[in-house]
Amino acid sequence: MKKRPFFVGREAELERLAALSEEAFAGKARIAFITGEAGMGKTDLAQEMLRIVQEKRGDVVAVCGKCTVSDASYLPFRTMLEQLLSNEREVRDSSGKLKKVMEIAFETIWTIGPDLIGVLGLPIKALQVLADKMGWRTKKDAPAVSLPQDLDPRQIYGWYSKIMQEISTKFPLLLFLDDLHWADESSINLLFHLGRELEQHNIFLVASYRPYEAGKRLAEIKTSLERYGAEELALDRSAEEDAADIKGFVRSFLHEKYQTNFSAQFETLLVEHTRGNALFLAELLKNMEEKGQIVRTVQTDGAAQWRLAGTVADIAVLPKRIEAILRERVERLDKHLHDLLACASVQGDEFFAQAVAKAQQEDCGGLIDLLDEQLAQKHQLIVDHGGKDLPNGARVHAFSFRHNLLREYVYGKISKTKKEHLHAKMGAALEEICQPEQDKIAGVLAGYFLAGHILPKAVSYALKAAQSANERYGSAEAVRCARMGMEALSEWRQVLSEQDYAEQKVRLLLELAKAEEYGGDPQEEKNHIQAGIMLLEENLPLVEQIAEELQADFYAELGRLYDRKGGKPQETKKWLDKSLVLYEHLGKKNHAAELYNFLGDVCNFISSSGEDAPIEQSILMLKKGFSLAKEIQNFSLQSRILSRLTWKVGDKDFSAAEKYSQEALKLSKISLDTTSEVRALVARAYIYRRYAKQKTSIACLEDAINLSERIGNIVSASEILNDIGFDNSAYLSCKDNAKYFLKQSISIKDKIGSKKIASLSNLGWIFAEQGEWKEAENCWIKAIAEANERSQSLYCHNIGILYTLQERHKEAEDKFIGRIKTLEKYKSPSYLVYLRAAQNYARLQNENESMRLLKLSIDLFREEINQKDKSIYLRMYAETLRILGDYKTAKVANEKALEWLLNNAEDPDDYQPVAQARLIMGKILVDMQSYQEAVPYLDKASTAFAVGKHYALGETMMYLGKAHLGFGRRAQAEELLLKALAEFQRLGLRLKEAETRKLLGLNSCPWHHLQPEGLL
Repeated sequence: MKKRPFFVGREAELERLAALSEEAFAGKARIAFITGEAGMGKTDLAQEMLRIVQEKRGDVVAVCGKCTVSDASYLPFRTMLEQLLSNEREVRDSSGKLKKVMEIAFETIWTIGPDLIGVLGLPIKALQVLADKMGWRTKKDAPAVSLPQDLDPRQIYGWYSKIMQEISTKFPLLLFLDDLHWADESSINLLFHLGRELEQHNIFLVASYRPYEAGKRLAEIKTSLERYGAEELALDRSAEEDAADIKGFVRSFLHEKYQTNFSAQFETLLVEHTRGNALFLAELLKNMEEKGQIVRTVQTDGAAQWRLAGTVADIAVLPKRIEAILRERVERLDKHLHDLLACASVQGDEFFAQAVAKAQQEDCGGLIDLLDEQLAQKHQLIVDHGGKDLPNGARVHAFSFRHNLLREYVYGKISKTKKEHLHAKMGAALEEICQPEQDKIAGVLAGYFLAGHILPKAVSYALKAAQSANERYGSAEAVRCARMGMEALSEWRQVLSEQDYAEQKVRLLLELAKAEEYGGDPQEEKNHIQAGIMLLEENLPLVEQIAEELQADFYAELGRLYDRKGGKPQETKKWLDKSLVLYEHLGKKNHAAELYNFLGDVCNFISSSGEDAPIEQSILMLKKGFSLAKEIQNFSLQSRILSRLTWKVGDKDFSAAEKYSQEALKLSKISLDTTSEVRALVARAYIYRRYAKQKTSIACLEDAINLSERIGNIVSASEILNDIGFDNSAYLSCKDNAKYFLKQSISIKDKIGSKKIASLSNLGWIFAEQGEWKEAENCWIKAIAEANERSQSLYCHNIGILYTLQERHKEAEDKFIGRIKTLEKYKSPSYLVYLRAAQNYARLQNENESMRLLKLSIDLFREEINQKDKSIYLRMYAETLRILGDYKTAKVANEKALEWLLNNAEDPDDYQPVAQARLIMGKILVDMQSYQEAVPYLDKASTAFAVGKHYALGETMMYLGKAHLGFGRRAQAEELLLKALAEFQRLGLRLKEAETRKLLGLNSCPWHHLQPEGLL
């Protein structure tokens, strides 16, 4: 039985980790960061904690993701999933049935996020074998791996977090991320998201890193996660730390290793040299053993004992740094072993015996014996990790350097010429071993061949690696690989033709531009979208020398970048059109269909000089795209196009929109595309919302949110929660529900770094409607802080509406004027904005300005086609005319609005627009002295507003009081007016309070002499 490595010291840290693990596995997930310089025992501490946890709790499943300097996207997280997918240990699931860990992991991944298989590059062949064993091949939904298109990288984080959460419901999980200071940017971001999503799950996440080598982003994330309960266990010993602690550690280390006590003088010497650094101490002692300064003797009773070969004074001067110890130990090797170690160091901290054997042209069996017996057991410079299966099914034997400092020392001592030679040999060896799956390690091979000056292969593999990284949304990795390819290409250029050089460069530029489109290298603080545009535009002359398909790809990417940049739809369309012509000429129907779908959105923002309006151009593009997608039987794309068509035609043709959305939903299910299914449900909800059928809209959105949460689609979930909140807010009895969903949306968006503008705005409206003025204004101020100039003016406009509710009409005037100027600057005036401003001027008794703006709004309104929007306008228009005294026209306009709402709204008595229209109708009728006709409208409105705690309840009561005054029912009028007065006092509406007080004091006067608007 293999002896367990000894562990001494760190009792306090070990005790704290054990306590955190207990909390984590009790359903209160915990995070621990173990930090310290190289050699302080971070990994040993984590492994000892893991050993203790697994001895104490047999149900815990532990996985480890080790970060390396390779910069491969999501590497440690992919490794952890691979370990789960290869774990044959049996556990009991929630039903009590025994299942293998690998089966539970596979089912969870396939149910929640099958796209993650392609994104993370999980071993497809192994998964297919596992699927066969589980009988999935007989199922309709047997695994098929593809890479999703246009995926928000945050969705990857959502899938991964959801998968780990779900697995932890079957058994407790311990996740260990080692050497996090080397993690790529994608992994750091995934850690941030995962760390915030662990609450109430049986997961203990432990990560180790060197704080002085950690990037700025990792430091920021650790600080952020500390707000979620993460703890740091710092192992570095400060200068002020009690020397007795270090001495105690050294004494314990010596006793555990040698089972004897050395002199206090020797212990002091070791303390002074190592300062308690475990690696330094271990290597120093091993070096002394090899030099014969510490010897092992056998006693007369046969027992072995370790002792110093002489006195402390006899010991030569000890090395001051660990590097010096490593030099002594490595230089003690014979030339053959030294050469093997040097070759292995080229591959990295971990290396394959088979690769070293091929590179050194040695027999693999004999070389493995040397590695095991000499370098691992005798000299203890490397560690044997056993056999490992490669993606092509080949079996290799893995070893690693005992510490990365050792590998760095060995590699650093190789001459430049020999390094180039060894890199070329190692690249060729790994390429041969991994065939035909060598593209899986394209980035690694590109690095070897670039360093080995095998330039054609360096360019080829760098391009493949950049393409793969972009497909998996690893933008930082894609940037690194593409730049590696550009470096190799610049050296190779002199032997290439102009066309070959141009094509190779354009392919690499395209991958660089795509990487910039999705964020580039986050360490580079710049506008990545603009950087991508400049990369391509600066190299436009090269396009004339390349093949048509590559030209089409080039133009399409430039169009996508301009779309992401925003503000220049004409430029976007110009490049997409150029690409589309080429794709159609080449018969690339799938590419062309995708571009038609893209153009269907872009055309909506371009003013047309022809007969077709922008919306008609959009619909035409989408129909062409759908025809092509149908021809090539791309069901997923058909679904996406039909969802977009639902949005485009929904305003004027409800039946067509409903049909499109239904077909989109059907096609998404056929294609097993859950993202498209969510999109179809959201589009379906949109059309019901646009026709005042918001109960049905909520039902669609509930299906969408359930599906999004089931598959961990956190980005979509945040938007759907906003939509559910918005739809609930339309019903006076559902205001609290609306607040709940909007706050959930804001919380999720805050976690994933999305803008919270829409959710804050919708929440602001609810606060405003319930008279919580300050809270409403705060929401819109926060929205302004996140918005661009155009959107900022919208939320300033909302604050203007809030001021009108608060009777602050002069302050509101400035907000409305600002919004009008901004929209006119962008040549997109709004009839509702003009109407709001006109109504405010009417309240300020500026009739001329009110009528001017009213006319502008009417001219624009004539183009409106959506009936719900028409009803909104007519209702506001009626109120404006009422203030101006044109009661007859106001009544006709409001009747039309109310009639449409009553005919179409679901649950009209609870529907806020119906209550508002009834209030306006009651006010108009009271002003026209049609008191008896007014009362039913006002009664229904007051009942609805009371349920929703709506600010309009006071005004409704006041007008009911006026109506009863008109009947001569003074007692009823006084009761209603007193209730209205209490509401106005609660809301701080001093003008309406004054008017109500006057009404209460003049209830003996004839009704027709009262001029309520004049009082304002």
